[in-house]
Amino acid sequence: MDIFQLNELADDMMNLYDDDFYNFLENSLNKHLYELFRVQTIQHVTSLSSITIDQIIEILTADIINLNNLKKSLGFVTTDGKFHLRFGHRDLLECLLILGKSKKNLSIKDFDLTNKYMKNQTHEKILEM
Repeated sequence: MDIFQLNELADDMMNLYDDDFYNFLENSLNKHLYELFRVQTIQHVTSLSSITIDQIIEILTADIINLNNLKKSLGFVTTDGKFHLRFGHRDLLECLLILGKSKKNLSIKDFDLTNKYMKNQTHEKILEM
């Protein structure tokens, strides 16, 4: 599954957690980004709606020897010591986060519409009395 081919996350995808979520990431992103999510212990699709790319890659700015290979595969460090994510990886993350945020916004809109409908129904019942 290519993340760029997804128009939205299906309802069943919103319930992905732990190994199911990681399998989805491994299949839709790539091995290195999948490893980044595991290192950050981001375990649930709903996390995508409240996180930024900078928060996801923040761990790569730390001087952690065990992450050197992951840093090299995902980006590069400039002479001033700042980590930069490669564009291809950034594009994949942006797409995934947009999908997560748009699904959350759709859920909020659905909730708002349902609430509005329920209020109208209640109001109409009161008027009928």
